[in-house]
Formats: sequence, C-alpha cells, structure tokens
Amino acid sequence: MPRNLSGERSRIVISAVHRQENAAIHWHLNGQYLGRTQQNHDMEILPHPGPNTLTLIDEAGQRLVRSFRGAEEPNREH
Repeated sequence: MPRNLSGERSRIVISAVHRQENAAIHWHLNGQYLGRTQQNHDMEILPHPGPNTLTLIDEAGQRLVRSFRGAEEPNREH
C-alpha cells in the first residue's frame, strides 16, 4: 500500500476496460459507492488493510466483482 511522506496510506488508481466504448461503469468498494466513469475508466481508491471487494456495474446491470487484500499495517514497536 503506498504511503505519503507523513507515512499515511495513499490512494491508488485502478483502471477498467469495457467492451462498449461509451459504456458507463459504477464503482463500489466494500459496498460503498465511489462514483461513475465513462470512456476513461480510472478510479482512485483507498482500500483498507485486509480483505476488500471491488464491484463494477455497467448500465446494463452486468457486474464484475473482484476480491483482494490490502496491505496490512506494519507492526510498529515502541
């Protein structure tokens, strides 16, 4: 998981491709609506550590669901 200069988690950009050039895609991360893209399907996300589910839904109701693991927080010993 990328981190900024202060050590906080940073967003990442993910991309999708649709077979129909002008199709709109609605993006959801862990059940939360992130937004809609059309033509250029790039979305900034901030997955949490551990399991995540990304769901993409087009205007025809077709779904693409992918599960992935966000990087775990590093152990910080004092």
